This record gives sequence, structure tokens and C-alpha cells, in this order.
Amino acid sequence: IPDSVTSIGSSAFYGASSLTSIVIPDTVTSIGSYAFFEASSLTSVVIPDSVTSIKSYAFYGTSSLTTINIPDTVTSIGSQAFYNSGLTSLVIPNSVTTIEREAFRNTPLTSLVIGSGVETFGNQVFDGVCNTLETASIDAENIPSSFLRSCSKLTTLSLGDNVKTIGNEAFEYSYKLINLSLGNSIESIGSQAFKGVNILESIEIPDSVTSIGSSAFYGASSLTSIVIP
Repeated sequence: IPDSVTSIGSSAFYGASSLTSIVIPDTVTSIGSYAFFEASSLTSVVIPDSVTSIKSYAFYGTSSLTTINIPDTVTSIGSQAFYNSGLTSLVIPNSVTTIEREAFRNTPLTSLVIGSGVETFGNQVFDGVCNTLETASIDAENIPSSFLRSCSKLTTLSLGDNVKTIGNEAFEYSYKLINLSLGNSIESIGSQAFKGVNILESIEIPDSVTSIGSSAFYGASSLTSIVIP
């Protein structure tokens, strides 16, 4: 793609099933809807620092794409942007403020990092990733209800110092969760937020917490140590 290009339009490479790699020049600011829809052989994408938005369905069905670097200039990720992609690890930079519905649905993530900038999560952003997810680090201020519910392989969860609220059932049924770190700014832990974390042995509730919802740690049968301020 030549340097004269400033945006990649809607459906530009729709169904380009033989495309294996692409380098986007640093003149491009936006990747349009359906831009690489069902580019199923795509294994390498270079997104430059000039890009500020990734539109809906942009990389939908890129099943061979296992990694991608989202630059810290991107502020929004559209609905189903990476739905059914092959991503196994993901870092969402602090610059991203909006992630629309189902943006990463049905991706085989094992590792997830979410920066502090996200203000809006659409519905079911990570629906379907819980079959594979093992580690997660989240620093968004408000974690929605049922955010990573039923992540049966999640062993390590770190919530950063920017997190203030944990929604109801946010991490319910994380049966293999053994390492849990709660940031120092959390104010409320929702109902059933950690229900079923039955091998977790210890937890320290930070001083900032003012509310712990009903059944928040229901079924945490292995807890031997808990510190409550």
C-alpha cells in the first residue's frame, strides 16, 4: 500500500482469502469496516502509529492472525472488529477509550491486557474467549457485569490501581483462579463477582473498598486467608 493512502475504505480487501501479510503505511489514520473481512490466510499485519480507529468487522474472520500490535494512537475498536480471528494474545493500549460489542468475540485468547483508558465496553466484547483464556490484567475503571464469566482456564487475574468497580458476576465460575490481585482504588465488588473460585487460597481486600455484594466469593471453599479493611 503506497504512502499516498490515508484511509483503507469499507470492504477494501473483503474476502481476500489468499492474502498472507500487509504493511499499512503511516499515512493511514483509519481502517474501514469490513476492510479485511474473512481474509482467512492473513498472518501478519503492521498497523502504524497514525491509525486512530479500527472500524466494525475490519478483521472479522482472520482466523490465521494470531498476534497484532494495536498502537497507542488507536482510540476506538468497532463492533466485531476481530470476531472469529485467531488472536491468542492481546494488549489493548491506554489510548483506547471505546470497544464496541463483540469486538473480540470467539477469539482463542490465552493472554489479555486491557489498559486504563477504556471507558465504554459494548455487549459481549470478549464472549467466547473463556474457553482458552489463562491470564488477564485489567486496568479499566469500570469492569462490566459478566465481563469474563465462566473462564474455566483462568489462573491469574490482576486488576490495576485504576479499577474502581467490579460488576456483578464479572469473574464468576473462574474455577482455576489461583492468583488474584486487587488494585488499591477498587470501591465496590459486585454480587457474585468471584462466585465459584473454589481453589483460591487467599485474598486481600484493599482499603478503598466500601461495598462487597452478596455472594461475591460464594463457594470459595479453599480460602484460608482473607484480609478485610
